Order: sequence, then structure tokens, then C-alpha cells
Amino acid sequence: MKNRLFYCLMLALPLAAYTGCSDEDSSDDTASGGAHAGRGGQGGRGGLSGHSGASGHGAIIGAAGESSGGTAGASDAEGGTGGGLGEAGEGGAAGAVALSDSEILKVMATANEAEIAAAQVAKPGAQTTSVSNYAQLMITDHTASNSALLALVSTKHIAPAESDLSMHLESEAAASLQTLSQTAPAAFDKTYIQSQVMMHQEVLTLLNDRLVPSAQDPDLKALLTTTQTTVTAHLQQATNIAAGL
Repeated sequence: MKNRLFYCLMLALPLAAYTGCSDEDSSDDTASGGAHAGRGGQGGRGGLSGHSGASGHGAIIGAAGESSGGTAGASDAEGGTGGGLGEAGEGGAAGAVALSDSEILKVMATANEAEIAAAQVAKPGAQTTSVSNYAQLMITDHTASNSALLALVSTKHIAPAESDLSMHLESEAAASLQTLSQTAPAAFDKTYIQSQVMMHQEVLTLLNDRLVPSAQDPDLKALLTTTQTTVTAHLQQATNIAAGL
């Protein structure tokens, strides 16, 4: 069992490897509703829409998901991937379905890999030292975060499980990478940093509203709490760099 879990979470493997490690029945995704929302809200607003402009990166998450009227938001950028899961209306947040620890692990691993992949494109393409250094920081910090997740998997025997939310993150990451790879050098730094500001804000909201409240294992909850601090720092750094571009 340990060997299989280690194999499926080796950091060199693509994100899809995590899916194959889950011991849960696929029907659990529907029951757990990783990204599904409570329906207690009335007149919920649309999903958090993409604001990255040229990056074309839509919203990653909704605070509580689908509610009455809580349809997906539209991306500001032409060709963007559009809003994420619907944000809850009044009373909707309280009805959000909790994620399992297995689903939380998968969501965090997906977010880490998305950051690493974007940074690996951004570092050689950056036109300024500040953006290049930021990309290297993303590689360093999110690789360390994945290592911490791997340690939890090996000690707690929690197999990561895919959910609607993790699949949405994967889709958003792929769209962001495609846009970044097609961005001209003159706009490259601004495009990358704007997407980083948006991504970190959304992931921080996800941590605050969904992951930390849902986590059951105390060590996982502690890791998520530490991650909140790291993501907050990353967001502030990206905001500062964006202001100077």
C-alpha cells in the first residue's frame, strides 16, 4: 500500500497520476460534491470571473458553489476560460458541501503543480529580474508544499481523490499555460504576474472557505494553515510586482 501511494505521488508525474491513486469509488465525487455547492443561498451572484485580462485565466473557485441564480461568471478576457463554480448567495456559504481529506490533498497537489508549471514557463521568458525571481520562488515554495503533502500521504495513508474542484483547477491551469506560451515578450511579465495575483487570491479564498474548514486530519489542517500564510505572502509579493510593471 505504501509503495503504491509513493509511486502515485512522485512529483515528477503529471497531475493525472493523483487520480489513479484514489481508493474511493468514483461515485464519491458526486456524493462529496468537492466543488458542488450548498443550495441554501437565494439569488446567488455569478461565479468569480476572470480578471487577468490577457492571461485568459478564469476563476478557479466559488466561495460556496451553486445557489439559486449562481451561474458561472464570464471571463473579462476574450478567449478566457470563464468564471468558476458559482458563488453562493445569501445563506449559500453555510450549505457548502465539505471536501474529504482525500479530495483536499488532490486539490492542493493540483494547485501546487499548476504554480510550478506556470513558473517553469515564466522564469526563462521573464523580461525583468523581479518576475524571474518570483517565478523561482514559486518553484521552490510549491515544490516544498508538494513534499509536505507526500509526507502526509505516506504517514497517514490518505490516497488523494479527484473532485470537480480539482478537475476545474487542472482545466484552468492548462488554459493559463496556453495563454502564457502565446504571449509576446513585451506583455509577458505583466500577463504572468496578473495571473498570479488572481490565482493566489482565489486559492486563498478556497483555503479560507473550503479546505481548512473541511479538513479532519489535524496534521492536514495544520499544513493548510501554514499554506494560508505562504499564499498570503505570495499574493502580496505578486501585487507589489504588478504595481511596478
